[in-house]
Amino acid sequence: RAALVLALIAVLQNACDLTNMSFGEPTFAPGEGRLPELFSEIVNEYGVIFVSSAGNDGPALSTVGAPGGTTSAILGVGAYISPEMMNAEYALRDELPEMPYTWTSRGPTRDGDLGVNICAPGGAIAPVPNWTLLRNQRMNGTSMASPSATGAIALLLSGLKQSDIAYTPHSVRRALENTARRVDGVEVFAQGHGLVQVEAAYEYLVAGSELDRDAPRLEFTVFASDTPRGIYLREPPAAQRPAEFTVRLAPEYPKHADKRLPTGYELRANLHATADWVDVAPHVMLNAGGQTFAVHVDPTRLEPGVHFAEIEAIDAAYPDRGPLARLPITVIRPHELPENPTGPLHRQIPFQPGELVRHFFAVPHDATWVEV
Repeated sequence: RAALVLALIAVLQNACDLTNMSFGEPTFAPGEGRLPELFSEIVNEYGVIFVSSAGNDGPALSTVGAPGGTTSAILGVGAYISPEMMNAEYALRDELPEMPYTWTSRGPTRDGDLGVNICAPGGAIAPVPNWTLLRNQRMNGTSMASPSATGAIALLLSGLKQSDIAYTPHSVRRALENTARRVDGVEVFAQGHGLVQVEAAYEYLVAGSELDRDAPRLEFTVFASDTPRGIYLREPPAAQRPAEFTVRLAPEYPKHADKRLPTGYELRANLHATADWVDVAPHVMLNAGGQTFAVHVDPTRLEPGVHFAEIEAIDAAYPDRGPLARLPITVIRPHELPENPTGPLHRQIPFQPGELVRHFFAVPHDATWVEV
């Protein structure tokens, strides 16, 4: 921890615009502790864009680790592989479609956030230290995807500076997420909002430069919940009945911002749920104090499996710019096992290369072990 604090101090002393952290570890308590506070502070108060690897503990859900999964201020990056990368690095006989690496960590975080925001190439033939007695070797991991995304963002910032266009970590994040290319057939938990697109993100920021100037970041918060950064219904009882959540959407300014800015803040935000099992008011009128509203989630009609939706907050005056903020909603609907099974359950499960198949089971009350 002391080394990380010293590293953050060095980032500020050297006036860095952007930093990458490819070292991570598992976490069961995202958002708690001094380090997540410092990571958030360096982004929200000092304007440094912080990029981090999602981790290599996939493909199970909720395997995204620290620091990327600990605070929404950090951009978490998953590892992607293209057909060209497969052919060059792994000498495959048959061409497969683009996909995330199977081992790339997945969201959501245990406190409800998506965890993985974007994805980037996660493998390369790279130079290695001389003591290996090799000039280079094949390397892969989200520790490569994260610096790949960081390099892409560096190109983006270079263009913005040359054009004298102001930006914030939050306007850059919004541009990256709203212009990322969704990879077909890939779950959101692995790719986040999609594959980084530098040119599209640059054009997005140029087009909205006046709107982003002095604009605060918008944040959703779920009240009275174990998952304040999103709605995550993981345990079987939670998926058996509808539920209503109190959610707040509010603008957040840096502490050093002009104190007059919040006074004049006003935004009419359209609220859009991306799935019909989520119900929310059509819009809210925001001022500096934010707005509280109810979100209704009805998982009872869902098939067994994992389901994802978002509530998007969109500027009513500029809907083409896409979401200003997103509230992730994840529901796991398990298979219900018979109370008195007479024998083992048999199921044929066909697989294709790189394909994942998930089954969730509600554990019977008196069960003490399972054999697979």
